[in-house]
Amino acid sequence: MIEHNEDAIAKKIIRAPFAGFVVKEHTQLGEWVDKGGPIVTIAD
Repeated sequence: MIEHNEDAIAKKIIRAPFAGFVVKEHTQLGEWVDKGGPIVTIAD
């Protein structure tokens, strides 16, 4: 059961295709986002 939950959480992690820093958050914790919508702005 715990392993299943950890797998489900891991599938929801969003990773950038490059290293950088989050400079702006466009969403709040728990907020729904649209497909393709901005979540954060990242700068290198």
